[in-house]
Amino acid sequence: MSVERLGQDLVGPAVGGVLFAAAASLPFAVSAAALLLAGLLVVGLRTPAPVVEGRPTPRAVLREAADGMRWLLGARFVRTIILTGAGLTFFTQTWEGLLVLLAVGPMGTSETVFGLILAGGAVGGIVGAMLTAPLVRRYPQRALQVAALVVAAVGDFVLAAFPTPVLAAVVLSTTSFSFALWNVLSVTIRQRLVPAGVLGRVNAASRTLSMTAAPLGALAGGALASALDLSAPLWVSGLALVVVTGLFVAATRGATDRPSGTPRGRMAG
Repeated sequence: MSVERLGQDLVGPAVGGVLFAAAASLPFAVSAAALLLAGLLVVGLRTPAPVVEGRPTPRAVLREAADGMRWLLGARFVRTIILTGAGLTFFTQTWEGLLVLLAVGPMGTSETVFGLILAGGAVGGIVGAMLTAPLVRRYPQRALQVAALVVAAVGDFVLAAFPTPVLAAVVLSTTSFSFALWNVLSVTIRQRLVPAGVLGRVNAASRTLSMTAAPLGALAGGALASALDLSAPLWVSGLALVVVTGLFVAATRGATDRPSGTPRGRMAG
């Protein structure tokens, strides 16, 4: 995962900024060539066909999805983590998509510098993923989750008040750190608490919420920026994350490795 982030979020944006500065179409041409090469490599892979027992019917799929959702609705701790993660994604996306407008507008940065700002953000994500394990050995997981939310909120306020290229890189880095820390902890908790029979369905529900929250957050951020100014989404995101943090703290007070009310045992079907 760290290697993927290294290429996707660190090397990619930096190289893309340099290529765009040389020619606006160059990043697209290089990306197309890389995808073509990747496709050729995938075609050459040979893997055994999976063994499937029976053919799932639409009714069986719907029943399994309903079983997973029923389990999730009864598991307050896991449900709280998933909803909080979706909220973190939603409010952060209200301003991340507008960062390029802040960079080339009020900050006055070049395309190359903006690529380096994005690369700085990736560094935080990679460091967060690497430090999660030692942090968990030293501090309670709930405290680390609260810290991740607080760091994200503080970063929003700092960038809203002082929109400079250096602070943009720092805030993007700390935000990525928060996301990496939150994601690793959340996935670990789900794998520990969710029964194997519904784990895939609960993970799918979490992924669906996050993937839905991202574009909706970007849409809301664009509306805020159009109605007010480019810093408005940052202020709103910071305030909203303060509220989200408070709700998370209240909802998980007294939580243990297996919170009260979490269903036990296997799921039928």
